[in-house]
Amino acid sequence: MDSEVKISIVEGDPIYTNIVEARLQKIGYKVISKFMSGQDAIKKLAEELPHMLIIADNLPGEIDGIETAKILLSRYNVPCVFLTTSADDETLEHVKTVPGAGYILKPFSDNDLRIAIGRNPCRNYCHEF
Repeated sequence: MDSEVKISIVEGDPIYTNIVEARLQKIGYKVISKFMSGQDAIKKLAEELPHMLIIADNLPGEIDGIETAKILLSRYNVPCVFLTTSADDETLEHVKTVPGAGYILKPFSDNDLRIAIGRNPCRNYCHEF
């Protein structure tokens, strides 16, 4: 990669967060922040804005990942890829309410992650994927 793509992870499970971080680093992305809840991401994301978010759809706390992504997109224009365990129509329709969002069904491969990121609007910030 010519430029380093900065990614923030918003995931309620610390073990899964570490797995996602390791996979992202393995395929050449830089994880600049990790958040355990939507509220935490909303409060602290501005400290260092990423090029993109990898965010779980079912976050713990008052707001889920989809609502968190909508807020962060409207404030900072940061696109996202959702991590989800559900492929049902309701979940997919909910994900579609976030402009430009992609999604990956858990469990996923490194290639699934690379493809989802490459198809996301964050490519506008980057020179090459």
